[in-house]
Amino acid sequence: MVKHQIFNHTSDLGAWPDLTVSLKKVKLPQDGADEATKTQWVQNHLRVYGYTACPTTGKFDRATENAIKAFQRHFYPEENPTKVLGQADPATIERLASLVDRYVPAEEYNKYVGA
Repeated sequence: MVKHQIFNHTSDLGAWPDLTVSLKKVKLPQDGADEATKTQWVQNHLRVYGYTACPTTGKFDRATENAIKAFQRHFYPEENPTKVLGQADPATIERLASLVDRYVPAEEYNKYVGA
């Protein structure tokens, strides 16, 4: 199980994606990548961020859909429930990438996702 500190109770109010900052370590799925590759990317990044009930299989299954829905419920409060579809749309991928890039230490990211 991946453990990392998402936020510091004394200085932060919580984790939130910063979509204005360029990604430093996270590489988005390549345009034209097949669905299994994209699904595996989403599963890996959900797991490293803490959604550990989503195994990395490369198959879009119920566990993947539920993890995406949980992520969307948390990180789309202003659009809830219209954005909670359980699909890895570009906006969801962008928010997930931003959060992983911002809050997961490089060593953990490289260990669980790869450089």
